Amino acid sequence: MSIPGLNYTRKGNVGHHAGYYNIVHSNAARLVYYFFESRERGDDPVVLWLTRGPGCSSELAIFYENGPFKFADDMSLVWNNHGWYKVSNIIYIDQQLLLLYITRNKT
Repeated sequence: MSIPGLNYTRKGNVGHHAGYYNIVHSNAARLVYYFFESRERGDDPVVLWLTRGPGCSSELAIFYENGPFKFADDMSLVWNNHGWYKVSNIIYIDQQLLLLYITRNKT
């Protein structure tokens, strides 16, 4: 795996996926989501993280709150030893239309 700025050493079997979720009846608008598997991959719960508020993005939680990575002082990415990915599968979704990465099919 290659993430710019991250000296990546896999910790256990942490899997991840990111992509878009199509919004029904929205002329092809899509929500951005990020999914991180639990380190244990057992019967850990699934947490759905939705940050809400003006100027807030769920992506901020990935790097500044409970996600698997955080920024070091030199702005490189390092593992967050207190991330919720250790005890749960976690999905981060940006749900505010003004803050979403929205793509549209050009017709």
